[in-house]
This record gives sequence, C-alpha cells and structure tokens, in this order.
Amino acid sequence: LLLSPPGALSQRRPKTMCSYNGIFNSTNKRCQCATGWSGALCNQKACPKGRDWLSAPHGHHLAHKRDAECSGVGVCDNEFGTCTCKTGFGGAACEKMLCPVGATNSTGEVLKTCSGHGRCMTLREMGGAWTGNDNLDFGGLLLKPRDYNLWDADQIQGCVCDPPYTGHNCSLKACPYGDDFSVVEDKYGIRTHNEVMRWECSATSGSFRFSFRGVTSAEIPYDAPTSRVKYILEKMTSISSISVSMTSSTVCGNGVPTTTTITFLDQVGELPAAKVTPQDNLDVGNGGAGILNMITRFVLKCPMIQDLPRFHPGGIHLKYDGELTR
Repeated sequence: LLLSPPGALSQRRPKTMCSYNGIFNSTNKRCQCATGWSGALCNQKACPKGRDWLSAPHGHHLAHKRDAECSGVGVCDNEFGTCTCKTGFGGAACEKMLCPVGATNSTGEVLKTCSGHGRCMTLREMGGAWTGNDNLDFGGLLLKPRDYNLWDADQIQGCVCDPPYTGHNCSLKACPYGDDFSVVEDKYGIRTHNEVMRWECSATSGSFRFSFRGVTSAEIPYDAPTSRVKYILEKMTSISSISVSMTSSTVCGNGVPTTTTITFLDQVGELPAAKVTPQDNLDVGNGGAGILNMITRFVLKCPMIQDLPRFHPGGIHLKYDGELTR
C-alpha cells in the first residue's frame, strides 16, 4: 500500500477542486474561476454577457444592469459556452433586437429581413437617416443628423422601408396621402390646395436630377420637353400623378432661364421640400451665368400693431411649408 506524503493531498486539492480552471480560496472555501469559466467548481463554460433587457431599475435613472448572462433573454449552454436566444433577439450575448422578417412572395414561403423592401438599422443609424423634409445627400441617403447615444443605440434594430413600402417589416405598400379636400383650411390657416413646385434652369448641355421624399429621378436632359420631364418624374416611386408646364419648349433655356412648374394631383396640401441637383456634365454656359435652382415662394405676414408705444419695433412672421415662425 502506497501512502501519499503528508500534505500532498491538500496541495493537489485546490487545483482539482476548481477543475484546473480556477484558484481555490482557502479562506472562504470557494473557487475563483478564470475568465470564461463559471460554476462552483469552475467546470462550466461561461456564456457571453450584455446589458439585461428585462431587469428592474436598481437606482435613480439606473436600469438594465451590465454583465447579465445572455443579456437576460437567453439560455446558456454551459458545455459549449453559447447562448440560445429567445425569439426576436440575436447576437453572441442576445444583445441585439433582431429586425422582423416578412414574406417576399404571395404564398409566404420565402422570408427575408424587412421583407426584402428595406434596410435593417440600429437606433444610432436611424438617428442619422432622414427621408422627409430636408435634402442633405450622403452616400445615397438623405440625412438630417440626430445623435442617439443611449444604452440601446446599437442594440435595438428596426426596418427602414424603401418607398413606397411601410409597416414594421416593410410588407405593406403605403397609399397616397394628403390634406382632406373637404376641409377648407388646414390648421395653419392655409386653404386646401394642390401643392405646386417650381424650378428654373439655364444651360447649354448636360442634365440634372430631381429629388423628392428621399427618391431621386433619372437624369433630366437640359433640352427635355414637357412630356419628357413629366414621364421621368412620374417614374419616381414618390410621385404618382402630376401636371407639368414650362415657360419655353425645353426644360433649360439658353441664356434666359426656363421656369418649370409641377402640380401634384394626388398629394394635396403642404408637402416636403424638393431639390434639383446638376450632374457633372451640366454646362451652364454664358460665362457661368447659367442657373439651376428651386424657386421658393413664401408668405410674409406683418401683424397690425395698435395702441403700442412709438418705439415698439413690430415684427413679421414667415410661413413656409405649413409652419409659422414666432
């Protein structure tokens, strides 16, 4: 019978008790596991951790504790150290809310993210994307920067639909919308009407594009007649039915600018602003005197001032796109 020398068992015990994946603390009689291991004996592989989606607040303006296994919405497989996420969540630590899917065919057999009609973006990415009232181009998107830096900025994801699609998973098509013609005036006191937009152009060659509601047209040649301009604009997904008139036979005059007027026939009331953008080949000629601009017409209101001291400066209001300044 072979006996271990005194103390040999106690020397081996700390290592074997912690499965060679940690250090035994003789003071509290517990294992201190190495990174990536968990359990009383450090024999379980730890799963990735993230902000807890479901935890209750733990202080004033404090919630969603950090370092929650599988972010609180998954089950950890300690044999492999991987998370099985609940439906709607993904990522190694279940730290991301997945974008919804939708059918891409009539039978519903083929499913794609955002139904194949949109982009899956985080809240931080969405904060910069804007397809409505201004037209600042950047990488094919129309941007109006809005910084969003809260805890879920890179975790919550959703669909940003391609026009004319809408819905949480971009599976629906949006119908034309606008003011109710049965209402005489809108809330700003503007009479219900068909929106009219105008631009002026003077050029000797080349082309330009028209952008509206996040959609940009095909190239409009400088010498395009009324029918050609109408055809190009109505091919845009953000425009359905318009009438077009011009002050000359071509969309860009030679020396004298041509004013083009488009009237929206199926989208009534105040609409978002549009813009015209010259292509690199657009030759304005005339020693640089050629032009390409939107023509903005607005209303200045000067309130009547009565019974006020003579030194009162008065003031005016600017009304544009249905909004009135102070």
